[in-house]
Amino acid sequence: APMEFRLLLKADFENFSNENSVLSDPGQLSMADTPYFAPKGYSVYSLQMDWKHQFGEDWFTGSKEMYYRASGRAALDANSVGYYEFDMGAAYDFTDWFGVRAGVRLLRSSAIDMTTTNALIVVRWP
Repeated sequence: APMEFRLLLKADFENFSNENSVLSDPGQLSMADTPYFAPKGYSVYSLQMDWKHQFGEDWFTGSKEMYYRASGRAALDANSVGYYEFDMGAAYDFTDWFGVRAGVRLLRSSAIDMTTTNALIVVRWP
């Protein structure tokens, strides 16, 4: 069965140069666009490793998806905050039209600590 290993080195840059100044005058808040926080010159550098193992009988587009996967990522942002992420999941198609997916994701840093789980039932119509 096919196995896939990927190593990704990423650099993400975001620059939102237009600020919403309505936050300084709450009296005009109802007449303005939705206020938001938008960082200027924010960047994140990350190194990620992904592993996926297909264990279905067929491995072509449209075949049943049956796999388990794991991913790990280390990142550093423009504010020198380090992030560590671990993600794992699995998928199993019982038939051509019915399957399930599940996963868990852990994100840890000094700025955020988050755990996410998900489960999905897949129903396909021809």
